[in-house]
Amino acid sequence: MNSLPHTPRFVDGPADAPALVGALHRWVAATDHGADPLLDALLHVAARYGEILANGLDSAPDLHLDAMARLMRPPRRPQVAATTMLAFDAAPGGGRTAVVVPAHTRVAGDPLPGESAAVVFETIEDLTLVRAAIARAVLVDAGHLHGEDVGALFGAPAAAVSPTVPVALHLASPSAFGLEGLRRIELQLALAAPAASASSVDWGIEDGDDFVPLQVAEDTTQGLMRDGRVVLAAPAAGWPASARQGVVARWLTARWRAVGASVVPRVRVARIGVAAECAIAPRPPEQIWGDAGPIDAGKEFAPMGLRPRYASSWYLQSTAFAEEGSIVTLDLEIANPVDATPRIVGARIPEPVSGAGQPRLRWEILTDRGYVPIDVGGRDETKSLLESGRLSFTVPPGVVSLPLGGVRAPTVRVTLEGGRYEPSVPRKLPYEDKDDSSPPYIRRVAISASLRTNDLKVEHIVSQGALCTRLHAASVPFDLFVTPDVAGASLYLGFQGPALKDAGPQHLQWLAVPTASALSGIHRTTPAPAVRWQSCGPGGWHDLAVADGSAGFTRKGLIRLDVPDMTQRWPLSDLDAKGDCWWLRVSWPAEATLPALLALNAVAARQTERVRNEVLGSGSHRPGQVLRALRTPIVGGVQLEVKDEAGRWMPWREVEELSACGGRDEVFTLDRIDGTVRFGNGRHGRIPPVGTGNIRLARYDTGGGRHGNLPPLAIHKMRTAIPGVAGVRNPVAAAGGADAIDPTRTRWEAWSWLRHRDQAICADDYADLARLASPDVAKAWTIAGEDPWPTESTGHVRIIVIPDGPADRPWPSPELLETIQASLAVRRPPAVTLTVSGPRYVSVAVRALVRMAAGESAQEVTIAAERAMANFLHPAAGNRGRGWPPGRRPRRSDLLGVLGETPGVEGVNALQLDVEAAPSDEPCIVSPGEITVEIVR
Repeated sequence: MNSLPHTPRFVDGPADAPALVGALHRWVAATDHGADPLLDALLHVAARYGEILANGLDSAPDLHLDAMARLMRPPRRPQVAATTMLAFDAAPGGGRTAVVVPAHTRVAGDPLPGESAAVVFETIEDLTLVRAAIARAVLVDAGHLHGEDVGALFGAPAAAVSPTVPVALHLASPSAFGLEGLRRIELQLALAAPAASASSVDWGIEDGDDFVPLQVAEDTTQGLMRDGRVVLAAPAAGWPASARQGVVARWLTARWRAVGASVVPRVRVARIGVAAECAIAPRPPEQIWGDAGPIDAGKEFAPMGLRPRYASSWYLQSTAFAEEGSIVTLDLEIANPVDATPRIVGARIPEPVSGAGQPRLRWEILTDRGYVPIDVGGRDETKSLLESGRLSFTVPPGVVSLPLGGVRAPTVRVTLEGGRYEPSVPRKLPYEDKDDSSPPYIRRVAISASLRTNDLKVEHIVSQGALCTRLHAASVPFDLFVTPDVAGASLYLGFQGPALKDAGPQHLQWLAVPTASALSGIHRTTPAPAVRWQSCGPGGWHDLAVADGSAGFTRKGLIRLDVPDMTQRWPLSDLDAKGDCWWLRVSWPAEATLPALLALNAVAARQTERVRNEVLGSGSHRPGQVLRALRTPIVGGVQLEVKDEAGRWMPWREVEELSACGGRDEVFTLDRIDGTVRFGNGRHGRIPPVGTGNIRLARYDTGGGRHGNLPPLAIHKMRTAIPGVAGVRNPVAAAGGADAIDPTRTRWEAWSWLRHRDQAICADDYADLARLASPDVAKAWTIAGEDPWPTESTGHVRIIVIPDGPADRPWPSPELLETIQASLAVRRPPAVTLTVSGPRYVSVAVRALVRMAAGESAQEVTIAAERAMANFLHPAAGNRGRGWPPGRRPRRSDLLGVLGETPGVEGVNALQLDVEAAPSDEPCIVSPGEITVEIVR
């Protein structure tokens, strides 16, 4: 066989596989082998073996690196299963039997695009459903001054009335507020605990939805800060009656008015008194009687007849005489006073009344003791009806009404007790045979009254505030306004449902998802806010036993409540006047924030499927026996059992390495990626006994992967039928799913571990350990200035984390921040203050004018170019997979290169790059902004 001329030589370094193989093939193709087919075949065989040898030599360093990495670090991590929270809906109706959703209940959604099977999730623990619906949800602020109906967040029907939080006092005093002619009301307040600062109070009358304010004439309490009186002008249009707490009365209302950021003061009243001033306008009496019967007061009349004699009387009936202590004034107009001119009245010619006979009248009023005298002597301007004028008297106690002629009213009797009404010169009239008298004639009688009454009784007192009402006894101290009994804002939840009728102890599980405003983006090790859960029961609100997985609404988590009784109602509630609901209340301090979502009947779930009693194989009694599970990858712990000689299934223990175990130890190792189970050789780990089908996996879970990261509400199907369950949903996205770590990352973890050894010393160590803390971390950077040793100089390290995800601006969840914080807390020096946060982004806007190649679609090229630039600017996956460190900015040349590599793009005519201005005090990371591509041909 001829020698091979022109043998290639490589003198510049070690053999490079692609160069060697290419040169060899070119040499074979260029050589003239004549008509010898054997030589030609041998040459091709030699070229092929040379290619195999070169590739093997070229991959040897990588193989050595992988082997060394496996020695330094544990085997590469398997897939991670996504987790989520599920909320189950109870079916309507049902008996008293509890509905339990057992652990490992399977649920799923629709298959993902391009796949035939849906992703299956299983619940992690048992859940007892609460068969009740939220009928009312009201959110109030810290001072319980403002309310908002938030029932829509819980699927509750819209409230018929918007929530109001009145802070008011209501007083009912029939003996005062119903007085006729009422002019002023005076409240005397003795305060056991006055207000710390002056309060603004509006006094008035509530009439339905209207509030009629009353003028405050005087307030010596200085805004409820001291004992004193409050004087109010009576309403001009009368005092209407209304119903409050089942009592129909005339109510006086004091509304507390918030000024600025003030809170409801706690004012304790020891005693309250009422005084009233009344003035009845002049009016005629209801009825007048004489000795002969009723008198028509519509015309002039002689009250005691034409010939008044001793004991002649007349009677006045008027409701103005009813109130004890009233000062009653009678305005009498005499038709024939002593100085009048005689005139004809009917058939008689009355002469002026004469006082020559010195008439004396006795004024009396009917009481429960009979007629008692009333003193008008010093206030009788009429001089016993001789002249027009006024007279007044004070109404004594015990006045009663007398029925006369169908009218029942208090009665005043006027009697001639001495003297006569006779002319000064006696004369004989032609039509009479004896002397005539000159009686008084009354043309008009008008009765008016004024009254001041002290120490009137307050029969009903109602205080309002904090969404409830309280009834007080007037004789004991009481709080003027109902003040909140909890600090911070509160959420009131009212439950309804037939199952509550006989409900006993209940266990409620809630899913709490914090709002975006509750996430500052920076996680610090601060105590969780003290959130209080309470139920309404006998005697008020009672604290519940709580297991709060949300850490005071600061992260997503489950909240478990133990409610002793769900049959109690909230008495005198402004939100539930009929008492139809059972009420739950959650209150939180100012540093906490209401979650964006509270879902009842929630339980955690994981993207796994439970496999039970899977037979792996039979024991062969060979050293190092290897078996495989049918379902892979395996997630979480497993339970492996081996049947012993007595036929009992005995558990064996999983270990990481068999080399550290003894020959009698019943142990095994498990590769969760491919499901390989490896047993010992008798020296390191026991050999399983011989048997048929005597090795099984009694329990293991399979699943995991990135495809389990589903969006909210993607899970809606029950794979396990449970009576009493109407449906299921995932209110929050499923997250945390990750594929198995590839060899490249495994090698990176190994070399980074060789540098930091699981201890954060320099700045790069913190970033590496943050990436190792969770597979959800895409990028992490340490912000420590220019000092490479921040722990010794500044004592503070800040880590910026970008999670894995397709969003243009990925933001780490509170759970991820907490995971990183907890992982680094045990690996950092004690003196270092650690802060883990999400990044601050700046947008990069791009506008490009692109030439399209001939025969291409303008729409497809535009979409491809915009997608390519957006991917290049992605904060974690952009910059050709390297991501964008804080402070790094893209250049025009970078984007020109990206566009040049885009299919269908022939050239770039123009490109404009606009980077958002970043604050000088914080390094920022770029993110894709508005990207516009215009096509020219």
